Amino acid sequence: MIGKVGPHEGRELDLMLAGEKKLAFFQDWIPEEDFAPHVAAGTIVEAKRREPGWPISYTYYALADHAYLVDDLHGAIVATHETTGAERERWEHVIGALLGYTEEDVEAYLDRVRRIRAGLPVDPVE
Repeated sequence: MIGKVGPHEGRELDLMLAGEKKLAFFQDWIPEEDFAPHVAAGTIVEAKRREPGWPISYTYYALADHAYLVDDLHGAIVATHETTGAERERWEHVIGALLGYTEEDVEAYLDRVRRIRAGLPVDPVE
């Protein structure tokens, strides 16, 4: 199977409501209005995190019975900023698994990142 970069992009809420995704996070564009009714109903929890000195903050959404995963995901994201090379890629795999991506999708994403870092051309994300 060939992996795909961003297969959940723009579909996070639908996948969560269908029970196919337990957790999502956003850092720039945050679809708060879409998630708000589900947060108000208690089926989805919202959490915001910002590390001291970091220019960005993160908004997490989790199915209510999987809210404990927010801390795991945030910790893995912090770890990717504190590590390099193979260790960083291991954390990227943890993040991908927490977000419900297949191993093939994580590898496709990492291949794209490697190519960008090496200055090689990449195909646009669909």
